[in-house]
Amino acid sequence: MALYEGIALIQEKQAVVLDLGTDYTKFGFTGEAAPRCIIPSEYWCAAERRHKRVYDYKDVEELYDNLVHMLHILYFRHVLVNPKERKVVVVESLFTPTQFRETLAKVLFLHYEVSGVLWADSPRLCALTLGAPVVLVEKLIDEMGGKLRTWQTRPSRSSPQTYVAISPRKGLVLSIPYIP
Repeated sequence: MALYEGIALIQEKQAVVLDLGTDYTKFGFTGEAAPRCIIPSEYWCAAERRHKRVYDYKDVEELYDNLVHMLHILYFRHVLVNPKERKVVVVESLFTPTQFRETLAKVLFLHYEVSGVLWADSPRLCALTLGAPVVLVEKLIDEMGGKLRTWQTRPSRSSPQTYVAISPRKGLVLSIPYIP
């Protein structure tokens, strides 16, 4: 038993947090302040004898193989945990293609047999860490990736509703009702 799992045998194991980016992949556990590893989103392909990026694929079968190899590296080389014993939190972009999400779900459930998966978008998770009543998250996107900038402020008026508006130029605006 690893030290980070705790002493009690009844305690549930921490879920795994997976953020598959186009350039870098972050992998760690829930409840920790930083990821356990941040590695390039590529693996050594023995058939092609070169490093292959996860997002370089021609069809769904090739994407499936890429994700299997990448997750194998993460689970068994970097954090050394059994994927069947842990739930997974997948942090993703709002603009992730549906084909990629479905293939990742197939890999996680069929190949690695994880017990559960939570899909969460990165702007909402970024806003939740602030705990502020009003948050503006701006996502700047270029060809290779994106950056998140976050501002917090007080609401101009108290409202019982939550507003979500998505715009490619202005980012994601999330207004959480203010409760004094």
